[in-house]
Amino acid sequence: IRSTPQAPQYWEHAHNDLLEFPIELGLAGVVAVLAMAGAGIVALIRNYFWENAVSLSLVLTLLLTTVHAWWEFVFQSPPILVLYGVLAVVAIRWAEIEEGS
Repeated sequence: IRSTPQAPQYWEHAHNDLLEFPIELGLAGVVAVLAMAGAGIVALIRNYFWENAVSLSLVLTLLLTTVHAWWEFVFQSPPILVLYGVLAVVAIRWAEIEEGS
């Protein structure tokens, strides 16, 4: 919280990634992020990710990280953001490979 004698108190960040991103990105950014997430979710569902233990574990890891973002700035850390993206791609590709075999 920042405060000066002349200005009221205000918060610099929402302390919540799920609220911070829409505020920072605006409507166009939120639509783009939701479109990418939606494409990944559709790809996972089409390949029945829940039938494979590895894909299911990776998706649950991504889900828990997203839930954690409700209370903390997990996606403000570049290593975590990169790991999240890599795990999402690996989960989708693993489900595709297992569905094809």
